[in-house]
Amino acid sequence: MSSCCCIRAFAFMILVVMISAESHSLSLSYGKASTAEKMTVRKGDKVEIKLESNPTTGYTWTVQSLGAGLKQLESKFVPPGQNGMVGAPGNQQFDYEADQPGSQQVVFVYKRAWEKEPVSTATVDLTVDPSA
Repeated sequence: MSSCCCIRAFAFMILVVMISAESHSLSLSYGKASTAEKMTVRKGDKVEIKLESNPTTGYTWTVQSLGAGLKQLESKFVPPGQNGMVGAPGNQQFDYEADQPGSQQVVFVYKRAWEKEPVSTATVDLTVDPSA
């Protein structure tokens, strides 16, 4: 498969951001490559970011930069549902806790480990409100 086809195949990544605390939740998704999202959360909120991924092709999402006020809790691959075909894309899920107020940013890149340039990037800008 040519590089151009791979880029087209992954150009429609899906980013799902879920923020949850005892009484605060937000779910957001969009399907653009190399895009950014902004949102406000409260200190102590859990932030779940899901990015469509197909590691069987060698491509994975990695964190390029992470704001100092975010604590990474977990990172895992979530395969497609039970009816998913072998090699079908799933989601890479990144879980964080907003533990310091202020502006925080997470930048993800989608690339193969041996390649220098990503085929896609996703940026999440968070404003962490100090009121818990």
